[in-house]
Amino acid sequence: MNIDFNPNPGENQEEHEALRRFFELYREGRFYECHDVLEALWLDMGARRRTFYQGLLQCAVARHHAEKGNLHGARILHRDGTAKLELYRPEFMGVDLEGFLKDLKDHLPEISA
Repeated sequence: MNIDFNPNPGENQEEHEALRRFFELYREGRFYECHDVLEALWLDMGARRRTFYQGLLQCAVARHHAEKGNLHGARILHRDGTAKLELYRPEFMGVDLEGFLKDLKDHLPEISA
């Protein structure tokens, strides 16, 4: 997986660290744990960033559900998460959303078709 994360200078350090950890866990295939890293953060955000974080979380948990064989749940989360992230393409807060969404599609072909 080749997803670039280059935080923007001047952004919130807590958000940088949470996003860095999110992508570290994502790369390791620890998709459910990704949820724990961002959950508290997105609850405190304004609407624009909250939607971005929700999209990332839903996509990660879609991967988790797919791994566990819950394709119905994975489809719903994939659909909702990618719809949210489409609003921020190609990049937001230093996150390469083109790369992230391509990786998601590559790993969930039975869902993202």
